[in-house]
Amino acid sequence: DLVRNGVVNSGEVFDSMICADGTLTGRDSCVGDSGGPLVIQDEQTGEVLQVGTVSFGSYSCGSTAGVYSRTSAFEDFISQYVQEAHFQTSGTPIVCDPETSAVPTAPSLSIAVSQDQGELQWNSVANAEGYKVLYLPLNSSDLSNLGSVDVQQQTRLSGYLSGTQPYYIAVQAYNCAGDSAFSNIGLVWF
Repeated sequence: DLVRNGVVNSGEVFDSMICADGTLTGRDSCVGDSGGPLVIQDEQTGEVLQVGTVSFGSYSCGSTAGVYSRTSAFEDFISQYVQEAHFQTSGTPIVCDPETSAVPTAPSLSIAVSQDQGELQWNSVANAEGYKVLYLPLNSSDLSNLGSVDVQQQTRLSGYLSGTQPYYIAVQAYNCAGDSAFSNIGLVWF
């Protein structure tokens, strides 16, 4: 689930980390789970992929975001020691040169809500190395509360909506040349 870095009170979050929030479901990693996998299921192939490794979080498990080591950030190291390791990337790898590559265009965001389930989906754009989902509480008076989650090459997020807090939602594509403009802005309660 989407989280602001400020929700993680246990330490600083770096690009080599990924945050997952279990507060809506009450499920997250807990004390003693360090080193365990964070997995997702590839929507196209059904294959289960490890995207992270449990690192740290709150002692009251599931009450704040958990922090995981981002598996893709350690691909070279893992490959040196685990010969059977295979890394999957979506589509054709992008070769990006900051001097000559174009900044990606803005994706188009759609939001679907059905009872207590929500889905964010956006189109894949040319030259994008990845995407960031940005969110801001509706009642925020300035941009200091703007949060973002790097979802890499995913173009869809879904999950449980508790309906307690409204957020503005937008998506940005990025590559080595910079960030796209914001997508259209949607509103979700979670």
